[in-house]
Amino acid sequence: MRFWHSLLQAVRQLAASHRLLRHALLLAILCLLLQGYQPHLIYQSERLWLEPWRLWTAHLVHVGWMHAVLNLTALLLLPWIFPHYPVRRFWLILLVGSPLLSLWLSLALPDLLRYAGLSGILHGIYLSAAIHAWMTRSDRLVAWVLCLGITIKLISEQLTLGQTSAALIGAPVLTQAHYMGVAVVLGLSAVFGHLTTHNLRKSINLSK
Repeated sequence: MRFWHSLLQAVRQLAASHRLLRHALLLAILCLLLQGYQPHLIYQSERLWLEPWRLWTAHLVHVGWMHAVLNLTALLLLPWIFPHYPVRRFWLILLVGSPLLSLWLSLALPDLLRYAGLSGILHGIYLSAAIHAWMTRSDRLVAWVLCLGITIKLISEQLTLGQTSAALIGAPVLTQAHYMGVAVVLGLSAVFGHLTTHNLRKSINLSK
């Protein structure tokens, strides 16, 4: 009986992982397709209000192909690290969090002329996935390690100004976007009740 229960759990986990993986792949393909139109989609301060779609698309395009490869690799690792993360929450954070992050960048960094990349909102999505794993007790150890890793990464980036990442992508890294992305997701998690045990059962259902 225990064997069949374990087998059923493994099948459910695999199915959940594949579902989120399909959506992550869809987003990755979208990002690659949009990269060819990058000049019309990046965060561009002088055109942000004339072309408001940039509030969203700035996070779907990248400075260059190496930048895109690094971010999209991190995106595609998400379903394997947190297979139970709800697909609906994934898109909710992406669709609501992206414009909020852009608006915050506009207000907090008025001298910022250009910005592109998924990493800011992706930091937040990873945090959201870790919160979900902790609340549902699906993998608390991974959630704890991930949160610790994000914290260390954010602190080290502020100390080094993202020089390592900048060397990899061949462009300056806007480290502020990373901790702002995390803060935006924490705010959204609070608003949508993702931080309370009251919505625990609902959260589990969303992952199905």
